[in-house]
Amino acid sequence: MKLSVLIPAVISILSCLACADPVLNGGFEEALDHWVFSGCSATDVNLFIAYRHYNWDWDANRPVPNGVRVTPVEGGKLIFLRSGGGTKSTSYSQINQVITLNQGELIRGKYFFATDDYIDFNDFGVIKLIPSDANQAQIQLGYESVNHVGDFGSNLDWVPFSHVITANEAGTYTLQIKVADCWDCDFPSYFLVDALAVLSDANCNFMLDGDVDGDCKVNLIDLAVSQNLPDGGQIKYIDALARNWLIDCSYDPNQAPCVPW
Repeated sequence: MKLSVLIPAVISILSCLACADPVLNGGFEEALDHWVFSGCSATDVNLFIAYRHYNWDWDANRPVPNGVRVTPVEGGKLIFLRSGGGTKSTSYSQINQVITLNQGELIRGKYFFATDDYIDFNDFGVIKLIPSDANQAQIQLGYESVNHVGDFGSNLDWVPFSHVITANEAGTYTLQIKVADCWDCDFPSYFLVDALAVLSDANCNFMLDGDVDGDCKVNLIDLAVSQNLPDGGQIKYIDALARNWLIDCSYDPNQAPCVPW
């Protein structure tokens, strides 16, 4: 059999065997590609300066930054969602993506919450899975609020989250990321998210560019999975696969492309 026929056949078989359905653009390097947005504002940024304590600039009528700097977990971008703040018609921001999850897979990411509001008005940020099957329950992956971080407060650093899918939870979901005002819209809150991924190996503790199926290695299965994605064949996949071909972070975690989670 000619290689020109054999290789596509092997890739097709491997793509059927591969488990993980990746979160597309989970690192937000391509702004909001593959995400559905609604609400006030969602922007890809490379830096956010958070507010931590009550330090008010009376001339500008807002809290003063005190140096809590938030940079991307991976790559050069993160997603920055802002609740309304000042208009009732845009009291929230959210982005959604439909994904399919199988038993044993792990979904993970990191979030950061900050607010210009105070405890009487409990603005919140949430990450959850909303099932397509009405017989399944929602799965809350992450949640943060003004009541937890305090007046004009924030998290101190990125907060990691993860969840392993059980047999009863396997199915198709809408992955939703949302930040919302509570009671009024006078002061906004902010929700940052990065490094969203679905892993076929729940024990994989590394981020590896080109590891499309999430098993801490780059091989033919990643090539097969990438070809079946809606944006498969793009140079970003080819480049990542070429740079990290046959790297296995579980076998040798000291290799430079293996970024600890």
